Amino acid sequence: MDRLTELTSFVRACDTASFSAAARELGLSQPAVSQQIRALEKRLGVRLFDRTTRHVSPTEAGRRYLERARDIIERIEEADRSVGCLESKMCGRLAVGAPASFGAGVLGSYLIEFKRAYPELLLDVALTDSFVDVIAEGLDVAIRMGTIDDNRLIVRKLGVIGRCLAATPEYLDRRGRPRRPEDLADHDYLLYAHIRKRDVVPLTGPGGEKAEVRIRPAMRSDNSLLCPSREMGDSSFRRHGLHF
Repeated sequence: MDRLTELTSFVRACDTASFSAAARELGLSQPAVSQQIRALEKRLGVRLFDRTTRHVSPTEAGRRYLERARDIIERIEEADRSVGCLESKMCGRLAVGAPASFGAGVLGSYLIEFKRAYPELLLDVALTDSFVDVIAEGLDVAIRMGTIDDNRLIVRKLGVIGRCLAATPEYLDRRGRPRRPEDLADHDYLLYAHIRKRDVVPLTGPGGEKAEVRIRPAMRSDNSLLCPSREMGDSSFRRHGLHF
C-alpha cells in the first residue's frame, strides 16, 4: 500500500477526528481509510488511535507521529506548488551568465524590465569573460561571444558583433594617424585576451581586401570592462593607445 496515502489518511483522520470525515475529504470510502490506518499501525507496530463509536483521537504515539507526518505532507504539497507555478507563471530561480561588458552595458536594462514583468522570479546573474562550463556552473542560460563547441547545449545565434580598431583623438594626435595597414605596426595596443590570442590583427578593407598586421601590445586583459569604448576618453586610454 502507498505509504504517502497512508500518511495522508492518518493526518486527515487526526484533523477531523473521524475516519468517515477523512474519507469524504479524500474522496475515498470509509472502509478504505480504516484499512489504510490499520496497515499503518501494523507496519509501525503501535496503536495510533483510540476509537469510539462517535470519533477517533490520536494516542500519545499517534500525536508524536502526527507532528512528523504533517510536516512531510506539507513539504510534499509545497514541492507540488513550486513545480506547478512554473506552468502558470514564471517563478523560482533563473541563473544567467554573460560577458562582463555586455552584461553591464547592454543586458542590465533588459534584465530589469524582465524582472518587472516576472516579480516572483529570482535572477542570479554571473558576469565573467571566461568561458566557464555552463552546466557545471549551474547556469540556465548563457550569452557568449564566439564559437560554442559544447554539444550538450542548445545554441542559438543572436546576432553578429563586428570588431574594429579604435583610439582616442588625443592618442592619434600624439602618435600619428595610420594611413595604411603597415602603419599600425608602430602603435601600442590594449588587447582583449579572450578574442585576440596572437599578436596579429586580421584586417578587412571596405572592398573586402584582407591584410594581417603584427602588433605590439602595451597591455593585455581578460576582462572587457578594462577597455570599454565608452571609457576611451579616460587618461588610462590616452596612454595606452589603440584598442582591439
